[in-house]
Amino acid sequence: MLRRFSRRRTLVAGAAAVAACVAASLAVGPVVRSTVQRFASQRGLTVRSKSVGLVWGGVMLRDVAIAGSHPELVHARLSQVRVELAWPFRVGAIEVVGAELGLHGHADGVAQELGRWRGSSRGDEPARGSLGPKISVVDGSVQWDDSDSGREISFMGLSVERNADEVRVRARDAHVSDGHLRAEVTGLDMRADSRGTLERFQASTATVEWLARQEVETGVGVPALQAADESAAGRTEDFGAARLGRAIDEATSLLSGHTATDLEARVDALTWRFSSTSPPLTLGPGPFAITRSSAAIDVRYSADTTASSSSLRCSIRLPVARDEASLTVQGGPVTLAQLGIAEGAAGLLGVRTSDFTGGARIVFDRKGGSLVFDAEGALRGVGLHNERVAPEDIRGLDVSFAVRGAASEPGVLRLDALRARLGAAELTASGTIERRHDSWAAAVALEVPTTACGAVIASIPTALVPALQGSVFDGTFAAHGRLAFDTRDLDALSLTYDIRDGCRARAVPGALARERFQRPFEQRIYLPDGTTGSILTGPGTPEWTPLDSISPYLQIAVLTTEDGAFYRHHGYSSEAIRASVIANLKAGRFVRGASTISMQLAKNLFLPRAKTLSRKLQEIILTDYLEQEFTKDELMELYLNVVELGPTVYGVTEAADYYFGRTPAELSLPECFFLATLLPSPIRHSKMRERDHVPDGWMRTIQSLMAVAHKRGLISDAELADAIGDTVVFWHGGPRPPPRSPVPRRHLGGFGDEDIEDHDGP
Repeated sequence: MLRRFSRRRTLVAGAAAVAACVAASLAVGPVVRSTVQRFASQRGLTVRSKSVGLVWGGVMLRDVAIAGSHPELVHARLSQVRVELAWPFRVGAIEVVGAELGLHGHADGVAQELGRWRGSSRGDEPARGSLGPKISVVDGSVQWDDSDSGREISFMGLSVERNADEVRVRARDAHVSDGHLRAEVTGLDMRADSRGTLERFQASTATVEWLARQEVETGVGVPALQAADESAAGRTEDFGAARLGRAIDEATSLLSGHTATDLEARVDALTWRFSSTSPPLTLGPGPFAITRSSAAIDVRYSADTTASSSSLRCSIRLPVARDEASLTVQGGPVTLAQLGIAEGAAGLLGVRTSDFTGGARIVFDRKGGSLVFDAEGALRGVGLHNERVAPEDIRGLDVSFAVRGAASEPGVLRLDALRARLGAAELTASGTIERRHDSWAAAVALEVPTTACGAVIASIPTALVPALQGSVFDGTFAAHGRLAFDTRDLDALSLTYDIRDGCRARAVPGALARERFQRPFEQRIYLPDGTTGSILTGPGTPEWTPLDSISPYLQIAVLTTEDGAFYRHHGYSSEAIRASVIANLKAGRFVRGASTISMQLAKNLFLPRAKTLSRKLQEIILTDYLEQEFTKDELMELYLNVVELGPTVYGVTEAADYYFGRTPAELSLPECFFLATLLPSPIRHSKMRERDHVPDGWMRTIQSLMAVAHKRGLISDAELADAIGDTVVFWHGGPRPPPRSPVPRRHLGGFGDEDIEDHDGP
């Protein structure tokens, strides 16, 4: 019986306990909700939970939503919250599972809203150095975005552990995006003490990416600089020295003020990525570390995970005091593939076989605001694919450089020595550049040391000079020059140079040989649909007119509009180059070239139209070759017979017939000047032929150019008077106009000056 009574008492006690738990649960729900709401209302928060119940030693809230007075800025959702209660009824610990924190908008607004959540505006935060109750969060996420600035930050797979002594944060991955900068981190593990001082930072991988910038059409010259610096009136802008100083001070202050003196921060594999190319140019992955002592902060990075002695190594030293900061880079020989550069990135080819060796040291005086740099490097056997450089892949490039100089305030960059080398070709430079808030000033000296011409040509990759393959050059080449200008008075720009050109072509391929142009030859032409074709021209063909049978007015016209010093220079006009530099600097963009008739002829005879570095390099060499192999009259005859003057209209013979129904010898002075004004854009300007005659505005341009020719002594008073009132009339087929007597031939070699006129319509 006693045993039976004992069983009943146990059952009754158990039932009572269950009833008590149920009653307590029913009672604690409203109590907890009331307490939470009172606490939340003090901070302007609204807290809603799907259920509240007792658990062993505390209370469990499920599906909790939190919003403040500005839910569009900050809101949170917690799947499960366990509040551990300690005697006498105070919070001992909080455990959160499944937390989602959403932040939206400008950082200042978000920070203020979070401050209200923490109660900082009421002084309710725990004292600094006391973190309050233990808090742990698992399976959390934080996402912040600011659509106005384009900034985004997110942490996924987040866990947080906070106790009275420290805070530890782990994240499976983190993402930061700020304009043109983006970072991805995995395996993040951070620890800070109770005062918020970072003691440890570790990540498995990190990728820092610079995104391609959206170029703004402001030009490349002085006007763009002026526009950028309008707010800096009266202030001299430097070359980044002041900005660098501010960045160093801010970084040093941030790190020294928020990190422990024995900090060790490490990323096992850090990759730098530059997305302005396709595929992106990458560097790494390699180990990255930051260590801090009481005296300085040291940053170390290696572009190779093996961290071998030959890999590219970078170290930065930031003294806590405002002493000299330094950057040192050293490494090689190391292949581009070992640096993490993928085949094709930035157009680079042969990354597994080409290697880099180099080093640099930059020292920044944080007190004086000056920067001293000394760097050198060599890249051997590299390939390049870049359509702006050459249409074909370039292989076997050997390039090297060495540079030494300084940048200082106010806005002065001093280049003590620069040496750049491509194969056997070498260029040295020195000088100063000064940037002001509204102008630039520069004085730069350039020199090409005496070099064997054959060695230079032989060392240039085939893809850069395809038209010269098979050529053999003798002799030597040397040059030096000086450019000085101040954009406040560009007309005073000084450009001087001396070229000692002893290069002579001993052998050239058949396409370049002088003999080719003494008989019929094929000329490449460009069709209206953008394709290319060819025509047969040259002495002996119906389309060819000897110089003696071409109206001398056409020579006068092209000497006036294209190359006034043609009969005096040797392919290049120093005054034309000077005038081009001045015009382009004044405009802030490229508006005027300096091509001579010889340079135009080199392009028309031998080179494709695509504007590439290869084309310009070949143009320079081939212009020199033409000037050596042909007389000036022979060059003029070639030019007038091959130049494009309309849609599939090449040479003066076709042009005279197409526009006027005449032979080249019959062309009048205004007709010749009309043809010369077509040259900048013959296809576009040729549409005037759809009219009966040249428009009045264009005729005024022709008349002004004829006046220039008269001033230079190229035409007489009577010739100008006879032509000044004429109107150029087009022929559209049918009966030809009455014939004219040919204009007598005249010698033009002693006339002209160095100017090349601008003429792109009225």
